[in-house]
Amino acid sequence: MIIEDEEDLRMIYEENIRDWCSERGIVPNIIEATDGVMAAQKFSNMEFDALIVDVNMPKRNGIEFLRSAHRRIKECGTSVMLVSGSLTKNSLLEVLDIGIKDVLVKPFKSNDFNDLLEKILN
Repeated sequence: MIIEDEEDLRMIYEENIRDWCSERGIVPNIIEATDGVMAAQKFSNMEFDALIVDVNMPKRNGIEFLRSAHRRIKECGTSVMLVSGSLTKNSLLEVLDIGIKDVLVKPFKSNDFNDLLEKILN
């Protein structure tokens, strides 16, 4: 699931995921959420191989979503990529404390996104 409030970024992430899957003969089922509340609703009803989560979003930010979904993420074996344009030291420590290790800071190069995508989807 792509959890990102900016439509342009959601489209870029989706395109990269579709390309990655196409190269491997996989047909992706990509679900999107525009905020942490919507993501929590979808995550409670479905299982996902991976989550791409933005930090700064309306209603509930990405860290709040991850904190609330932490147990289910572990139970389901869901991989997580956290994406942020402004990650403070305290936020980074909190994210690491709940077990999220794959963090990408905006702006980033397409290759960096694809490398991390490869890591979380393999």
